[in-house]
Amino acid sequence: MGRVFRKGTGRVVIVALDHGRRHGPIPGIENLRVTVSKIVEADIDAVMVTPGMLRHVYEEVIGRVGVVARIDGTGTTKGPDHTDDRLISSVDTAVKMGADAVSIMVYIGCEREADQ
Repeated sequence: MGRVFRKGTGRVVIVALDHGRRHGPIPGIENLRVTVSKIVEADIDAVMVTPGMLRHVYEEVIGRVGVVARIDGTGTTKGPDHTDDRLISSVDTAVKMGADAVSIMVYIGCEREADQ
């Protein structure tokens, strides 16, 4: 976690870019590499991306900012149950890809809460 939290303050600014997996293409993020390069230049601490996204922006982020890998996913928000997230990767795979941390979604109070 030392590559995620800012040294000296213990604080962190993470830019989440994993929304497209659920919401589809996001205006302004049509070119992921260009977007990530601009974010890295802005002196943020970490980015949150899916493993698939990390494959595309590896050179832009590894060693420059922390990486939080979103390792679960579901259908889109238009599907019948947007709370049915499943693992799409493992912690081991994310670490091998260069992630410093992982993230999953938990829906507190939904019918499937016990399954999460």
